[in-house]
Amino acid sequence: VDVPDTFSTGGNSSYSDYMSCNDNHNATDPLCICDNWIDRILSKVNPDGNCHDSFGHNCTYLTGMKDCTCTCSQENMDNSNKYIGMMPVYMDPEDEYCYGQWFSHPKPTECDDDEEVGAARADGSVCTWKRHREARIVKGWQVLQNGFTTSEWVTISPAMAKQNTDAFLKSIAQAPMQPWGCEDPVSVLV
Repeated sequence: VDVPDTFSTGGNSSYSDYMSCNDNHNATDPLCICDNWIDRILSKVNPDGNCHDSFGHNCTYLTGMKDCTCTCSQENMDNSNKYIGMMPVYMDPEDEYCYGQWFSHPKPTECDDDEEVGAARADGSVCTWKRHREARIVKGWQVLQNGFTTSEWVTISPAMAKQNTDAFLKSIAQAPMQPWGCEDPVSVLV
C-alpha cells in the first residue's frame, strides 16, 4: 500500500498515520482517535496549529493531555481507519536516536482467521491486516533480567530509555517463535 500525505510516519508511505488508542481506558475495545499531543511530541511531529487547549491556544507541556484536542484531516482519518498506522518514537524532539515504532491497528479492517489480506467483504469493505499465528512471548522477569530499569519518576532519561529498549530487544531475540495459544492454566498457577 502507498498512503499519500502522511505526517506521523517519518516519511514511510507504507503505513497510514498513527492513531492514539486506549484513551477510553478499555484495552479490550480501544477507541482510536487522531493522534494526541504527547504522541506527536514523541514522534517529533510539531503539534502547533493542530493541537489546541479549550481557549484555542497551542498545547504545551503544562496543558499536555489534560486540556488538549488535536485534529487530523478527514483523508488522514479515513486512511488510518483502513490501514495500519505507524509512528517512530523518540524521547524528545532534540533526540536523534529512534527507540522504535508504535503501530495502531484499525479494528474494522482486521482480517478474520478465514480471510486473506486484501479480501473484499460482502459489505464492500476490504480487510487490510492480520495477526500472525506465531508470536514471541516475553515475560517481565526476562526483560528485568536483561537490564530493564524501573523509575519512580514519570519521565526517564534518554540513556535509561535506550537501556530499556535494548533490554526488550535482547529479550525478544532470546524468545523462540511459538504458535499462538492459551497456556495450560495449571502450569500458570504453579
